[in-house]
Amino acid sequence: DDVGLLVRERSLARRSSVRAIVGGKPMDVGTGTLVGTLLPRLMGDALVVAATVDRRAVSLDWPLAAEASVDALTTASWEGRRVFRRSALLVLLEAARRALPGVALQAGPRIGRQQLVHATPELKPDDVRAIQSHLDALVGRGVPLRSEVWTIEEARARFVEEGWPDAAALLSSYRAETLSLLACEGTLALDLGPV
Repeated sequence: DDVGLLVRERSLARRSSVRAIVGGKPMDVGTGTLVGTLLPRLMGDALVVAATVDRRAVSLDWPLAAEASVDALTTASWEGRRVFRRSALLVLLEAARRALPGVALQAGPRIGRQQLVHATPELKPDDVRAIQSHLDALVGRGVPLRSEVWTIEEARARFVEEGWPDAAALLSSYRAETLSLLACEGTLALDLGPV
């Protein structure tokens, strides 16, 4: 079904299969094959969190459309840890949105291996437990994280609705008609790289 969808989106038909070089081994796969299906879940003790396609970091749900070299990005590398942190933060924002709709969370700077998160108003211990409960449920369900294309106007309006005026203000300088946003159920964030 995915191949049919890919083919219909172009004026010239795509090939039905492409060559993927995974870990140095060539294989023919269907056009639109998700890179995550070609990689193991773990490499040693490190979780595979993304992939590189011709040395460019992409999410595991990236569809192959041409011959490419595919390698795993794991939490053992700085780039893999960045993908993991970005993913965890997106799920945390969704958990907080569900647990405490009136609370605004904002990512601050990293401190060592930790991520500072500001909450307005300040969180109480019961609030943190509520967020943790929702976070555990989202992770347990394997909630998907994805990249979506939005028009600048609808993204700006959504950020204003969500109480993220800084993100909305950033979009006033965008010259393109559309942009990619990361989505975790009802939470959207600027797409700053693979999740």
